[in-house]
Formats: sequence, C-alpha cells, structure tokens
Amino acid sequence: MSEGTLLLLESVRSHPAIVVSRAYDVLARNPAGSRLFVGIEDWPAEQRKLVRYSFLHPAARDLTDDWDNQIRDCVALVRTLAGTDPDAPDLARLEDELILRRPEFNHLWKRCDVKGALLRTQDLPAPAGRRPHRRASVDAQPAGPDGESVVA
Repeated sequence: MSEGTLLLLESVRSHPAIVVSRAYDVLARNPAGSRLFVGIEDWPAEQRKLVRYSFLHPAARDLTDDWDNQIRDCVALVRTLAGTDPDAPDLARLEDELILRRPEFNHLWKRCDVKGALLRTQDLPAPAGRRPHRRASVDAQPAGPDGESVVA
C-alpha cells in the first residue's frame, strides 16, 4: 500500500475510512473505519471483503436502509471488474463462493448488470441517544497504484 494512501487514511482519523483492494478486500482502516462494518473483525483477514460481508454477515442488512439496491449495485460493480479482468483469481474465487452460498447473488449475477462509479450516502446506526452517522462512499474500480481505493 502506498505511503500516500496511509497518510490520507491517518489524516481523516476522526472520520470513518477504509482502504479496499479492487476485489473489495479490506486492506487498512482507521479506528473509526473499524466500526463501519460490525463484526467484520471477527473474520480472518483473507475473508474481510466488503462484497462478501454484504452477502454473508448477519449484521449487513442492518447497516443500510436500502439493502436490496445496495446488493444489486454491489454485484454490478463486481461484474464490471470481472469484465475488465475475466481471469483474475481473486474475483473468480469471490464470485464462485457467493454463487454457491447466496441465491440472491446468483440471481443478480445472471442478470449481467454492470455499473461504473457510484456515489452512495446512507445513515449508519449510532449509539442510543445520538444522531446516526452519515456516510458517503464512492464505489468504483480502484485507481491507486496498488489497485486500492479509500472509502470514507
């Protein structure tokens, strides 16, 4: 991971931010970013993929008010990436696992939807008595020199 990416992550320390690979592996995160995806820390590092989390973690549905649209967009983004590199083993493993384990993923994968950059905003759960956190993220093919993107 580039030094510039790590510096950016540190510079927004008080705001949730994570760095993901092109296959949405969680590569790094700041302390606030560690709280974005409840329970992902319980998984082994090699299984910490945001796409995988969205479909397989029981807490994922509770993190968004529009889960159906989120997973549809998620699958379209993965299909877009797979189209740019159809022999990529990281994407093939992710695709194979989710097709086998989640009928929703399989159904959406067969639709062959693709999607470029996507700006998404959503309210994240907050402790009792506090306002929900507003999150904005840009989902797109990572453009960093090591194939990484910062999601904040």
